[in-house]
Amino acid sequence: MDYRKLTEDVKKLKLETIRTDSPDLLEFVLAKESIPHLEKTLAAFFGPPLKPSDLRTSKKLRDHVSPHGGIRAGQSLYFSEGEELLYFAMIWPWSDGALATVKIISEEKSETGPSSQSLLGRIFGPLFGRKG
Repeated sequence: MDYRKLTEDVKKLKLETIRTDSPDLLEFVLAKESIPHLEKTLAAFFGPPLKPSDLRTSKKLRDHVSPHGGIRAGQSLYFSEGEELLYFAMIWPWSDGALATVKIISEEKSETGPSSQSLLGRIFGPLFGRKG
């Protein structure tokens, strides 16, 4: 599955609203009962989540993700690396328990990993030995 197919498949799910739909960012809100279908679709592209919703978040990961809304208990983070692109998805269930915000991002990477100025670079740059 490629990124375009992933976003097409996700848009077939029952979404409440699409906030952003661009070639490198899909942000939307969906009902909590649709999350298992979303997770199945994301797993087909990403594999298992880097940070499943039932695991605590390490301080290092929290620090990297905090500029972008953070990642806490009950939230999920997916990450995958292609030859030229990095892919990232976050699921943030709302406190009301009825809805969740989701962001799915693709970004070009440099030969040594993500740019330190990019969204994914600030989050995952240290995984490539770069400071964000």
